[in-house]
Amino acid sequence: MSISSSLVHNSTLDIDALSCPERMRDFPADALIVSQLGRQAYLPCLKAMQQYTHQRTSDHPNQIWLLEHFPVFTQGKLSQASDILYRLPYPLVDTDRGGQITYHGPGQLIAYLLLDIQSSQALNALVTDIEQLIIRLLRDLHIQAEAHTQHRGVYIAQAKIASIGLRMRHHKTYHGFSLNVDMDLSPFDAINPCGKPQSVTQIREHSTVAMPEVYARCIREIAHTWIKTS
Repeated sequence: MSISSSLVHNSTLDIDALSCPERMRDFPADALIVSQLGRQAYLPCLKAMQQYTHQRTSDHPNQIWLLEHFPVFTQGKLSQASDILYRLPYPLVDTDRGGQITYHGPGQLIAYLLLDIQSSQALNALVTDIEQLIIRLLRDLHIQAEAHTQHRGVYIAQAKIASIGLRMRHHKTYHGFSLNVDMDLSPFDAINPCGKPQSVTQIREHSTVAMPEVYARCIREIAHTWIKTS
């Protein structure tokens, strides 16, 4: 699928400066912006997502923000203190997404999905769409991955490569997913990732593809999943 150059908007975290060039399918707010925001601190992104979601109306387009974070641990609404195994080497931030504790850092692709969806049932379908998007992206890199039936996310064998954590407010979603690409995985040793003792992996351990190519492939998969083609 060819991708219009207008699909991707390179920007700092200035949500008011964005335009909406593409039309989505099956979403009430049928325009979509995909923005590459570079490397961002976590808290400003969280506040920007919350502000956009809480204030948006039917005139506000759906948005997907692609970025990386400076090193940070975040814990969702289901987090437990027992999932912190050692003293954390980076700050810990309480957040309002679903799920439990995880780590974000440079070399991990983050996609925040600010979408207007129809219902709580549609939220389950959205999570499945995200899983399949990641699985297709990895398959194109000749990496076999699968979604876990009990624990949301994408795995290679028993090692987690992608995590999903969303929040919905008045049928508007925010937060999203993370995909480990080429990062320092050692901070995960200090926690039970997503509340479960488990191994983590990343694309670098299975492919030599560079981060910019992963961004490009992610954008193509976003278009395949959510953009109208007619």
